[in-house]
Amino acid sequence: MRIEPKLSLAALLLLSLLAAASAQPPGTSFETALQVDLIPGKLTLPEEGYYQLNETRSEAYFELRGLEGGMKLTMELEALGAEQGRSIITLYSGEGALIRREKVVYGEGTRSTIELAYQPSMESAEPGARQYLVLKRYSGAMRYRITFTVDLVEDYAPGEGDAGADPETAISLPPIAGNSSISFTGHLASRDEGDDFADYYKLRVSFGASGESLKIRVKPSGGLQVAASLYKEAYMLKHNASKGHGEPIELTLTGEWESGKEYGFLLRIDNSGGRGGGSYEVEAWVEGEPSQTSTATQPNLKPEGLDETTIKALIIVGAAALVVISIAMLILKRRRIYRVEEVGWWGGSY
Repeated sequence: MRIEPKLSLAALLLLSLLAAASAQPPGTSFETALQVDLIPGKLTLPEEGYYQLNETRSEAYFELRGLEGGMKLTMELEALGAEQGRSIITLYSGEGALIRREKVVYGEGTRSTIELAYQPSMESAEPGARQYLVLKRYSGAMRYRITFTVDLVEDYAPGEGDAGADPETAISLPPIAGNSSISFTGHLASRDEGDDFADYYKLRVSFGASGESLKIRVKPSGGLQVAASLYKEAYMLKHNASKGHGEPIELTLTGEWESGKEYGFLLRIDNSGGRGGGSYEVEAWVEGEPSQTSTATQPNLKPEGLDETTIKALIIVGAAALVVISIAMLILKRRRIYRVEEVGWWGGSY
């Protein structure tokens, strides 16, 4: 009977502590920044009400932790103007490098929304990495709150995170044989919203016979333009690139393979357009050599509309005509010889 009140009290205490933490004001420097732990989902700070940015409190610092490769962070600032002015909202790396920056302009009674997005690569979001979100007032005053949304944009499969930007950190794909194929989805960032611009994948392929082909199709989403390259160790074997956003591309590699032997390749996919990120779909499979048909169509040498008897008659008539022409030419030739002998080569008579 006494346990239930204790559990209820503990739950209330925990809730009050969480509420107190969410109500903490942001820091005034990098060293005193308010720590925000990011997980997939949505978090709004403060949970109730608004923070203030004015002459008294002119800067606000948030330390963001937990962002990893395979995640995309979207920060939405809701600004309510109290006095006409402007501010700057900036996202920095843990080392202080600029990632994104936007202006915030407001007037008395205005309401505006500013959005920043960041999609790190596996290399830039190492375990323990952090980012800083900073608001700095230049004039006027506003009230604001920030909503942090973390979406999973993992490559290949849930739990894989981000495919690395070099061969050593490539994601290994399941083997491909003659009767199997693989398909998966990956993600790349816009150059304005992160640094996940290239993904590497390891392919293992077994061919059934020499002359078969490895086929790879990459279909980007509507806002993305991609390039795909196929490597054997450090040597590029095939390359293709979209000519426009959303345009699919294909790679075809044909060779003299040993049946049953497993071959290793590297597939690299880049955001070739730079601006505009998004997802892409990949399908890879082995395609057999086109079959060669042994039957060949023979040309029809028989004139259309004539039967065999008529054709034979035409052949006989043609042969007879040739004989007549030959005899006539022989007679003319003999007469010409006789005329030359009669006159002589100098034109006089014998």
